[in-house]
Amino acid sequence: MAFKESLQAGSHENVSLLSQEEQKALDNQYLTPLKSSTCFWSILFRILIVGLVSWGLIDLGLRTYSFVTAADQTCYCGTNPKEAIAKGCLYDHLAAAWLPESCRDEELMRIWDDIGRVGQHNWTYYKYPENTQQLSTEEVSMLGRIMDGAPEDRLAVTSVTTDWHMSHCLYLWWKLVRSPSTGRAMSPRYSDEHHVKHCIHAIVEKLEALPDYHEVTGRTRVWMFPDKVVK
Repeated sequence: MAFKESLQAGSHENVSLLSQEEQKALDNQYLTPLKSSTCFWSILFRILIVGLVSWGLIDLGLRTYSFVTAADQTCYCGTNPKEAIAKGCLYDHLAAAWLPESCRDEELMRIWDDIGRVGQHNWTYYKYPENTQQLSTEEVSMLGRIMDGAPEDRLAVTSVTTDWHMSHCLYLWWKLVRSPSTGRAMSPRYSDEHHVKHCIHAIVEKLEALPDYHEVTGRTRVWMFPDKVVK
């Protein structure tokens, strides 16, 4: 009767058909699960964001550490092959150098060994300067010494094929590009501009001798690079 009278009287007060206890029970039944569900997804989203940020920071830190430590590392293996072996160094035949683990890119060495085998490359060595006596890789590795301008430096030289020389340059360029991601140090001998110029001169000289050097044999794209890195 009171509800009917209030409507008839045009009351502007909010009127509920439920008692306060019934309304509270209804709120607990429908609103509480909604709040719990929202809270769960909010927490899950925050955990996901924190995880991604943490992973990114860790990855950035490891890459920075690898780059900085690689710059500080040396490729010193002693003054002769005997000392190199004692230090745990191994001979890298395409670098023509004894290298410690910190300077060896084992994966790239295997890739180039496969390239040499599949492509039947001629990486034969000969005794310098006669170029008549063939040497094994092991024999060549035993010639190693620190070059200091002494007359004995000529004893640490071997004659190589053009195939080996070109492969040597390409191998070291690839290794240099991989260095920031692998963390493997490069000897200044092979990472400075002087050696790069030497390799460019050697390769261009051979290219210019090819009969089809001036013929149209390939194509290239003309790029406008985006403002974001595209892999």
